[in-house]
Amino acid sequence: MDTTCSVDGCNRPFQTRGYCGMHYQRIRKQGSPGSATTHRMRGRTCSVDGCERKSDSHGMCAMHRQRALKGGELGPVGTLRYGGPCTAGGCDRPASALKLCAAHYAQQAAGRPFGPIREVWFDRATTRDERGNKQCRGCRQWLPESAYTRARRSKDGLTRYCRPCRKDQALQTNYGITLEQYEKLLASQGGVCAICGAAEADGRSLHVDHDHKCCAERRSCGRCVRGLLCSPCNTGIGMLGEDAKRLWSAMMYLAGGTP
Repeated sequence: MDTTCSVDGCNRPFQTRGYCGMHYQRIRKQGSPGSATTHRMRGRTCSVDGCERKSDSHGMCAMHRQRALKGGELGPVGTLRYGGPCTAGGCDRPASALKLCAAHYAQQAAGRPFGPIREVWFDRATTRDERGNKQCRGCRQWLPESAYTRARRSKDGLTRYCRPCRKDQALQTNYGITLEQYEKLLASQGGVCAICGAAEADGRSLHVDHDHKCCAERRSCGRCVRGLLCSPCNTGIGMLGEDAKRLWSAMMYLAGGTP
């Protein structure tokens, strides 16, 4: 029994009524099995003159097929790809589409003006210079690994920002002041607590105290920062509700007098 397609020249195994799947579908759609050759152009090149890309559909590569579907001109093959750097504001990244790099193309597609592109630091976690220093993502300085804190989720087990940069970020986020402003305030207090005159134990930083009548939450706007306090003083005035009368009564009580 012949197990191949009944169309002359077709060596495909038959599936239905003596025809292979391709010829049976042709009979259903066109009424005739046609020739033994396939309409597909697998392994062939694009039919556009000068294009050496692999054929994808209707004898054309994927790019020319998309242009044909959109009704555009197929264009000379030599001008289909720009191949140069991005043309947005002196960007030296390779162009990806419309003579723009991927980042600037995304900005244009979103309707935003061209702006600076944020650097990608994913592959710099384990990068070290000749001295074994790591570059901080914030200040861009090459610092020893001791200048960073530990981070278990990082590739190298270290944070991306050095200790001063992390502290600066935390101060700006929580209290609205920079590390430089913190250092100036600390110097004006002589490096000690503004209430008791003691330095913070175990090398810790003094706490930033702000007026909770202005900013009731833990974070401050920066304008209501009053000073730097040690942990006991900061906790004490907080437990007394930052009420001057209660603080005066507590002082008289400790002195043995009557509030």
